[in-house]
Amino acid sequence: MKQITRTAFFILLSSVVTACMFSIGQDERGVFTDSTGQIHVLGPGAYQLTLDTAFTEIYSIADQTYTISGISNGVDLVETSNAVETHSADDQILYIEGELVYRIRADAVAQLAIRFKSDQIKSEIIRPVARGTIDKVAQTFSSQRLLSESRVTAATEIRQQIAEQIRPLGIEVIGFKIRNVLKPD
Repeated sequence: MKQITRTAFFILLSSVVTACMFSIGQDERGVFTDSTGQIHVLGPGAYQLTLDTAFTEIYSIADQTYTISGISNGVDLVETSNAVETHSADDQILYIEGELVYRIRADAVAQLAIRFKSDQIKSEIIRPVARGTIDKVAQTFSSQRLLSESRVTAATEIRQQIAEQIRPLGIEVIGFKIRNVLKPD
């Protein structure tokens, strides 16, 4: 009896050590590289991978938000924090806060996985493209237009330019809005 229990324990232990169970949600895709170096994309479901496969990276294909904001006391900008500092067409310094909503296309996950881990997409693609585009577009508008309701036109231009830059990577822009435009003290 003791021998059977030991054998069962070693079989259980070896199956736990040589395989990994995980699940992928509806708004996710898993990517792993097999022992030959080929990339595979997994859809929603439960999976078991063996040790001869590399780590599985999970990519969200749900809508995601990148928020650009400063810290304000309601009247003045207290700290620029993450707000984009820019110069308007009339050379006024402004801080722009905004919100970009985007999603990775399911059919582009493998292409993205070759170059970026899932946690790098926001920091290596979304953040620099969004901030650079906001700065570039804001410089074509007067401070008066950016501080007024006319900033909707600037937001539309920013959204279109961001979309053009990230679309080839398999990322869709769902929306962009300028949340606030602030002048320094």
